[in-house]
Amino acid sequence: MKIRESQIASCAFSAAIELAKEYFERRDEPGPASRGASSAFRRRSCLVVADHTDRARSHAALRLEWSEHHALTPPTFVGFLTARPASRHVELILEGELEDAGALRELLGEVARHVEREWDRFVHETPSIEIINARTRPEVALV
Repeated sequence: MKIRESQIASCAFSAAIELAKEYFERRDEPGPASRGASSAFRRRSCLVVADHTDRARSHAALRLEWSEHHALTPPTFVGFLTARPASRHVELILEGELEDAGALRELLGEVARHVEREWDRFVHETPSIEIINARTRPEVALV
């Protein structure tokens, strides 16, 4: 069956696909990303590819393929995760072919929460740099 699910995440559009890729890569490690809806799937493939679905400009997308329970079973899902700007947020869109839509909405929610959490951590751990004249105000270099 064809599916299309979307979820809004608080993240910069330019970072969304890379952070989503990180989520799928971390799923095989012990920890929060290996539990929840994603634990029902065994990842078979997660590749960054060109997203040609936006006619205005090209973006990156994730090509995803996974199966339930065992690596030798046929793929349960084959599709793409794309991102679109949504005001000051990003819309994550998961489209593809799926045998059973069971945990898909929950999985997309987990991806969105991971993207938001990692973006928030990046924003708070990275000092912002003011463009100033260092000769006139040398005390204000990092904010």
